[in-house]
Amino acid sequence: MIPYQDLSELDLQLLNAIYQNQPISVKELDSLLQNQHTVRLRIKLLAEPDWVPGIRGMKFAVDNTSYVSFDDTGAVRTTELGKRAVEEWHLQKKEASRKLWEIRLWKFFPICISLLALIVAIVSLLEALHWIHLEQ
Repeated sequence: MIPYQDLSELDLQLLNAIYQNQPISVKELDSLLQNQHTVRLRIKLLAEPDWVPGIRGMKFAVDNTSYVSFDDTGAVRTTELGKRAVEEWHLQKKEASRKLWEIRLWKFFPICISLLALIVAIVSLLEALHWIHLEQ
């Protein structure tokens, strides 16, 4: 299993595509993500669960440690862990977008305040030079 923090952007896009279109075949995923040549490899890695050693060298798969699973027809579905990863990715994207708007806003406000101060100063100068008369 790949830890969540080690998932690449392609992995998360792939999980999102599977989550939104499940059950989906690998061929449909290939056509959906046209420019990505490693879709099949990434699906295999996302489907790999954690293993624990058992008796006599046997290994047992740990439940809910893979992001995707295959059903009987070969279609790919997201597991609960995969759904959680997609939801966290969406929340992170939303938070990043919110922070970007906040940064833009904090850069925009000082410019507005400076322009307002410049307008007030120009009006005061014009009034002092008797070019305009605002008190009439």
